[in-house]
Amino acid sequence: MSDDRVEAEQLHALALQLAAIAQNGITFVRDVFDAERYEQVRTVSAELMALIGTGDTAQFREILAAEIGYATPKVDVRAGIFDQQGRILLIQDRSDERWTPPGGWADLGDTPRQVAEKEVKEESGLLVHAHTLVACLDRDTQGHTPKLPSSVYKMFFLCDVIDATGEPSPVETMQIGYFPVDDLPPLSVTRILEHEIQMMFDHWKNPGKPTVFD
Repeated sequence: MSDDRVEAEQLHALALQLAAIAQNGITFVRDVFDAERYEQVRTVSAELMALIGTGDTAQFREILAAEIGYATPKVDVRAGIFDQQGRILLIQDRSDERWTPPGGWADLGDTPRQVAEKEVKEESGLLVHAHTLVACLDRDTQGHTPKLPSSVYKMFFLCDVIDATGEPSPVETMQIGYFPVDDLPPLSVTRILEHEIQMMFDHWKNPGKPTVFD
């Protein structure tokens, strides 16, 4: 890893810490002057993120300001579905026209399993049963790009298909397909990386492997 990339990741981590301090301070502060100081800290955090990432300060400031309550990581869920030949199901996402296992942000009120099953149904049309938690990983430690203005935990589930008669959402999905893990299409690297697909494949081949976490 180059020195510039190490420095950028360190700055991003510091910016996230500043954003969390600001959000927690704004949540619990009682003094109006302290509230203004925490808002200034949030602005500094947004400026740092703009310097090392894509987007501008106003964009990051708007994203950070939308967060309320105590600062905690967001949760992204991805579903690994393999056919009998060991090929993984991927959907081509309309937002960037690249490929990813079905998944998305966890919604309030849903269990992790429900999120995985719901996202698969919406994006691929398949009715599935999520049966194995493969991993719970920090997004930044895995190397996803671009960096996001919040901390994200990524949860990976293995799922079995129960019913394949449904249709994918035309709003989110361009097309779906099964691909060999050693011959993947262009991946949506903000959502999935090749080594994460390999990790799910290893767990599919070797049931009973322990959950991976960092």
